Amino acid sequence: MDDFKSTADRLTGTEEVTADRLTVAEVTGAIEAVAPLRWQESYDNAGLILGSPQQPVDKALLCTDITPDVVEEAIAEGAGLIIAHHPAIFRGLKKIDPTTPFGNMLRRSLEHGIAWYAAHTNFDNAPTGVNAYWADRLELRQRAVLEPLPGSENMAGAGLHGSLPRSMSETELLEKLKAWSGAACIRHSGLSGRTITHVGVCGGSGAFLQASARRAGCQVLVTGEAKYHDFAEAMPDLWLVELGHFESEQFTKQRFYECIKKKFPNFATRISETERCPVCYF
Repeated sequence: MDDFKSTADRLTGTEEVTADRLTVAEVTGAIEAVAPLRWQESYDNAGLILGSPQQPVDKALLCTDITPDVVEEAIAEGAGLIIAHHPAIFRGLKKIDPTTPFGNMLRRSLEHGIAWYAAHTNFDNAPTGVNAYWADRLELRQRAVLEPLPGSENMAGAGLHGSLPRSMSETELLEKLKAWSGAACIRHSGLSGRTITHVGVCGGSGAFLQASARRAGCQVLVTGEAKYHDFAEAMPDLWLVELGHFESEQFTKQRFYECIKKKFPNFATRISETERCPVCYF
């Protein structure tokens, strides 16, 4: 009975919060300070998905996706909060079957009082989000947003673009992107001997930014995921490069870590070591 009460108290936020502990709201507030929920797209489900804002936590586990392996890792590590990039619940649920992988990981999280939180398109649109990671890697100069959020004056919006510190050949850029991302392979719309000086970047599914990239003077748009017709549309004037969705956004975990540690240096924060890209190549 005591164990059940302890779990229930954690989930409802009624367990006592001591001076050396933080609440879910305090930890996730460090992320929302740089990526407020109002920046998420209308179709999204960012924010607290499972648990109470006042639930006390001793440790947070950071990941790209909440999977059964990540939940078991959180249990083993004693993490009361999982912060993911992609929302584990994205569309409406009509039933929960505990015999399915999703239903079981939800049951396991409830049993162990683990809260779920997602910073998705609000973090994509943040000036310091995953697009900033790629812009930093490429050392882009004179940066600007490809598609600014309406009314935003602080570099918030979809994608970034800027000038390289020196020109690169197409193959040199591909080699760097492949090494940095760890991608097994990179798809693109074809080599034509371009000398690249101006680059657009957008983690995740960013092929919708092709028109914005053209207007910004980009020679290439680097993104995480594109469809067949996106590659056809890009030719011949814009070079479209696809790294892989996971490969392009895996660095959100590091950005989450930096946000939390900057505000709470002593709070136990761990980047998942079990999650893997769900896409395999033959």
